Amino acid sequence: MAYIGLNINMAAPLLTVKKAYKKTYFNKVPYKLFLPKFGTKVTNTYKGCVALTSPERPFVLELFRGFFISIPFQSLNNYTNSVDVKLTMENLVDTFGDKSNWGINPNNKTMTIYLNKSERLTTYYALHIPEKYVIQLPDGSAINNPKIPKGHAGGDFIVVRAGDTVANMKVVNGHEFEALYDHTNFTEKHLIAMDNAVDQVLSYALANM
Repeated sequence: MAYIGLNINMAAPLLTVKKAYKKTYFNKVPYKLFLPKFGTKVTNTYKGCVALTSPERPFVLELFRGFFISIPFQSLNNYTNSVDVKLTMENLVDTFGDKSNWGINPNNKTMTIYLNKSERLTTYYALHIPEKYVIQLPDGSAINNPKIPKGHAGGDFIVVRAGDTVANMKVVNGHEFEALYDHTNFTEKHLIAMDNAVDQVLSYALANM
């Protein structure tokens, strides 16, 4: 694939084309929670990053197959069991054993958890960026980074929580969006119209470089 490189300043008009963004939510899907030994390497091949578990970030969450992140204990406040009951320390101890041993010895147990209901009901707006566009961001990362091993399933998404400014946007890998977000407003017809709008904005930016 031939990539078209831009920086976020050139692509800035995308952030203000509100009519191109479509509403979405998180789906209720099961996540797997792990508690490995401290110092375990956590590799996310969809984001191209590596982390180590530690006393500050002891847990590993698998959001979908192969998409791993390390999280602190406090982040578990955002998750529940299958009937939307908040996780308790008792739940964690029942699965992973006494807290004093967490991270000290290997632990092969897993717990199935879900994003809490209030977060699942939160509205987001998303814009699909075709994979041919690679947009550099100020933090050194990139939308549709061609170095990501798992690729982008046709393109990443810019996602903004309803009511937030675009300064708080996050980039969601195309595979991640497919697995975790509601697709009601992202049918093939919607995506074609969205991609055409993106093409128009970025073609103008490229023509005026």
